[in-house]
Amino acid sequence: MLAVMLQEPRVTSQELAAMFSVSVRTVKRDIASLTAAGRIAYIGTAKTGHWQVLG
Repeated sequence: MLAVMLQEPRVTSQELAAMFSVSVRTVKRDIASLTAAGRIAYIGTAKTGHWQVLG
């Protein structure tokens, strides 16, 4: 997921779910874990923002 976010920072949860053949709920749970661990951050508004991979 991190590699996809690096390549395409504006990727959506729905697009990630389709890429990995999992539910949107699973993607959102994984994103929450990565955010809590300080690995990713969402910069900007929900409509025009993007993902930033932190480390």
